[in-house]
Amino acid sequence: MNGLPTSAPANDVIERARDAIESYRPFIRPDGCDLEFLGVKDGMARIRILGLESGCCLQAEVTLQRMVERHLRAAVPEIRGVVSICE
Repeated sequence: MNGLPTSAPANDVIERARDAIESYRPFIRPDGCDLEFLGVKDGMARIRILGLESGCCLQAEVTLQRMVERHLRAAVPEIRGVVSICE
């Protein structure tokens, strides 16, 4: 079980989440950042944030994660939140 509501087929939710992340990438690339969609587990989208400098990683990661989460949850209401990995 992937933690998604039974009314939403898992593959559909994953595909819509992937599309939402892809649609957000052009907005952060000019700042030298990028996103990689890793999947959905227990209703949480997992992303990797790329390109943040290590010194400001935590603050920038939290800010970016919140913006991405707002965008993703608007596009895919079945997603409960976002878990991010900063590299």
